[in-house]
Amino acid sequence: MRRSSSTHARTGPASSFWTSCRPPQPCSSLPSPLSSDVAPLDEPQALFGRRGGGGGGGGGGGQVSRLLLSQLLLEMDAVQAEADADAAAGGLGGAVVLAGATNTPAALDEALLRPGRLEHLFFVPPPGRRARRDILARQLRRMPLAEPIDAEALAAATPRFTGADLLSLCQKAALGALRREDESGAGSGAAMLSRADFETALASVRPSLSEEQVREHRAWSQARGSRPSTAA
Repeated sequence: MRRSSSTHARTGPASSFWTSCRPPQPCSSLPSPLSSDVAPLDEPQALFGRRGGGGGGGGGGGQVSRLLLSQLLLEMDAVQAEADADAAAGGLGGAVVLAGATNTPAALDEALLRPGRLEHLFFVPPPGRRARRDILARQLRRMPLAEPIDAEALAAATPRFTGADLLSLCQKAALGALRREDESGAGSGAAMLSRADFETALASVRPSLSEEQVREHRAWSQARGSRPSTAA
């Protein structure tokens, strides 16, 4: 998606979204034709819903979400039209990269996935064992440990855990250590974590994604030509 240097009047929530990405600037001020603005859309289906009543999240396919979706689509097409006109006039323009992320891709309106919109899809699975090990090792370096904690062993015991799940595991272990410290009467406020604290936390923390959900997400993305991620 390209953005040209020309502008036209826009109003409403969707237009405010575009202008918040970066103040308009002439093409000549951009360092190169490949300069770009990144406009993030986190869980877009929660706001824009899906027409026809099949949406998930907060949008739910209601009248308000349908109007918001229609306006967003118009804004996206207008940006593309401006860029095409600018290119025809010999301009360079600046790129606007619209990056969306969702845990419920089936709830997205199909119109959002058409060419010129969110057309490049990437399936990002939960982190693999090596990635989980690296995430855990980084967290463990920040924690007061009473004994060495094997990040590799923890990674092996946490299949399908997302980064947020792993953080929750470490926080649960830390809370358990503080609770143990408090019950012992030491009251120092700086409990040292042991392997037992992580074993206890593992018994209560579960991955937020099931195997079925991962399979469904993978099948959905593959059916639409999604590019596989390089997650370890």
